[in-house]
Amino acid sequence: MPGILRSLGDGLIPRRSHPEDREAVAGFHATTLLAADEAPSLERRRAWVLDLVSGTHPGFNLRNVTIVEDTTAGKIVSPIALISQTRTYAGMPSWLGQPDVVSTDSAYRCVPAGVSRRDDGAPESYALRPATTDDLPSVTVMYV
Repeated sequence: MPGILRSLGDGLIPRRSHPEDREAVAGFHATTLLAADEAPSLERRRAWVLDLVSGTHPGFNLRNVTIVEDTTAGKIVSPIALISQTRTYAGMPSWLGQPDVVSTDSAYRCVPAGVSRRDDGAPESYALRPATTDDLPSVTVMYV
């Protein structure tokens, strides 16, 4: 499949989105990107995402969406979008990317066994784990 970045194992692949993903990405966010008091499916969320990926937004289109797909189930399990911006400081333009519109199917929120290793068996350079109070000094530095 074109656009596959690499296999994550267990049938999970991150890939670049395609035009035929537009409705699926919008529907996915309408049912998973919810506040605690919101019930799926949110039509306003679906419409907002469809507008973002329509190609009319100045810093965003469907090419800015990377999808994690479960190929065994044939479904999107986590899309992430990058809103592109160019900022200028002292006449020097700089490109910025803001991750936004991120959600993950609740069944995939825990890292399954094997996902933290590459296909060649080498360990990843990072691993996801729940934060603990021991992490607070590092987290504080990022936001101060």
